[in-house]
Amino acid sequence: DISDGLVLFGMGGNLVIADASTPGQPQLMSITPIKSQMEGIKVVGNHAYMACRYDGLYIFDITDPSNPTETGSIDFTGYAIGLALQGDYAYMANSQRGIRVVNISDPANPTVVNTITTGGYTYDLIVEGLHLYVADGSGGLRIFDLSDPANPAEVGIFGTSGTVTGIAVNGNFAYVADESNGIFVVDITNPAGPAQRSVFPTTSQANHVAVRDDFAYVAEMDNGFRIVNISDPVNPFETGFTETEKSAKYVTLNGNSAFVADYTGIARYEISNPADPIITAYMFTGDETKKLAIEGPHAFVANYKAGLCIIDVSDPGDPHHISTVNNNYYNYTSDVTVEGDIACTATYGDGLNIINIADPANPNHLSTFNTGGWPYVVEKRGDFVYAGVGDIGFQAVNISDPFNPVGGNLFAAGKYAADVELRDDLAYIANGASGLCIVDISNPANVTEMGSYTSPYISNFGCGAVTLNGSFAYLGVNYNGIHIIDVSNPASPDSVAGINFYCVIRGLSVNGNYLYVADWNYGLRVYDISDPLNPTSAGHYQTFHNVSMDVEVHNGLVYMTDEYTGLYIFEFDPSSPVEPQKKAETPVEYTLRQNYPNPFNPQTAISFGLKKPGKVMLKVFDTLGREVAVLANSRYTTGWHQVLFDATGLPSGIYFYAMEIGDFKEMKKMVFVE
Repeated sequence: DISDGLVLFGMGGNLVIADASTPGQPQLMSITPIKSQMEGIKVVGNHAYMACRYDGLYIFDITDPSNPTETGSIDFTGYAIGLALQGDYAYMANSQRGIRVVNISDPANPTVVNTITTGGYTYDLIVEGLHLYVADGSGGLRIFDLSDPANPAEVGIFGTSGTVTGIAVNGNFAYVADESNGIFVVDITNPAGPAQRSVFPTTSQANHVAVRDDFAYVAEMDNGFRIVNISDPVNPFETGFTETEKSAKYVTLNGNSAFVADYTGIARYEISNPADPIITAYMFTGDETKKLAIEGPHAFVANYKAGLCIIDVSDPGDPHHISTVNNNYYNYTSDVTVEGDIACTATYGDGLNIINIADPANPNHLSTFNTGGWPYVVEKRGDFVYAGVGDIGFQAVNISDPFNPVGGNLFAAGKYAADVELRDDLAYIANGASGLCIVDISNPANVTEMGSYTSPYISNFGCGAVTLNGSFAYLGVNYNGIHIIDVSNPASPDSVAGINFYCVIRGLSVNGNYLYVADWNYGLRVYDISDPLNPTSAGHYQTFHNVSMDVEVHNGLVYMTDEYTGLYIFEFDPSSPVEPQKKAETPVEYTLRQNYPNPFNPQTAISFGLKKPGKVMLKVFDTLGREVAVLANSRYTTGWHQVLFDATGLPSGIYFYAMEIGDFKEMKKMVFVE
């Protein structure tokens, strides 16, 4: 939303506020963690009202935009994916649950006063006058009378053959964004009998629409930002078009500017001439930060949806984004490796992308090597890139000619590699449920196994990260901690010590006598390993979401990525250690954790914590809300528990799992990739 020169938007699990009063020079004012992914935001006065996907309505006081503070919130079952405000009421788009009517007369204590089942999947809604217009997915456009604002009464329906995801109203017409068909122009002079006047077919999926005067502004999934002349509602025609950085998701208008949200940021377009929209500014936001590499004054970050993001960290106190090498919409980047002027990314849907970064502000994509599967992890040395490729294996790719990469043999025992560390002629692979695999890469064209290590914990839950120091390998084992392994004889690695804690470890790094751990449940952990057989805790840092994905140490600074909040840079002073907060053996609240691994194939583990015993219901649903599995339906004791979900026989795609115990309800998303 836009208010008094401020642009407010969601970045994953964060509220971002930027000063856009100076065209071409947006200034970031604040990034504030919120409970979950923001799907919609409206500003009234000094308050921002947010639809948080898994957590309902959140209200923040933005009197001081540089320091917004939470005022109140209310959760409810189902996803909150949009909202509209009028007077003392917020109308929440509640996906398959319909519409929630929330009294917000006291922002500190919002209350649900009504729930309206629509029969479709509510994506978006807007209030105009005394009517509420609802984009109800397969249910089409639905119109409600708000004469009694707490009890909306449905008065009209306009159906389409597709899925309605966006709605705008201007005068006597509603403009309906339909994923399959484009923009329907609907006469709503009589709300009880809405009638189609025309349809403008978009080139790709129409996600959202905004209207002002004689023009409709459309955010399209694959193509970008389109402007349609609607001066004659019966004969709309295209006036202007421009491609967006990524797939356009949402558009809002302010003066002569249109702000278009794509999957990596916010673009500002000058639209004083609708035939020629001109981009004047772009603020990168990113989404789902994964692995990172540090090279000189730059951090190279694998962003799941955006691609490769390059950040200038020459001033660690003021890091700033300088460029992005984008993915295609359906491709996902999980790892990056950098050496010299070459960066390589592991990208689902592409393979290995080879990028010239001699000028980090203007990176240049050189080539792509098709790995035949999802390359989850990559590491570069010299003329070779070593990639762990899903269920296919471990492969060395020759990039001596970066325009024509050539693959070597596949080492099948390297399946499901989660991390890899190179030293001398050996590669040490954190190999999922198989454990540590040590591979001879002296001949990259013929990679062979030298030794391996596993344990019952690894067989059950897998390992996610590995690093080396001296004659020891440190292996991150999910839900069990760190296994310290003597690898002085690579043919016969042997566990000699461990650090036990409940964890999902995504990244490890050693600097001097300290081991740095990116713990997906806890943030950053630091251990003193001056005596490898007796490691001791030396410090910790908890991020708001604690979804730590990777960690690297460079020139005395610690760089850590958090999946939802981005890149963190730390100073660590061993002389003034911060004692870690001990994780309570008994959870202090009901907790549903993110599944691991995610994405997964075909099994994944789901953990939950109970502050007291009770009956737990844990179910899995598909994107249409259909139940596909019941993982728990019985009484559990106080403490932590874990169940496995096996998606064998189900199609690849997005699934949701929901937990209920008493009044506690929570839902999370997971991705199954065959």
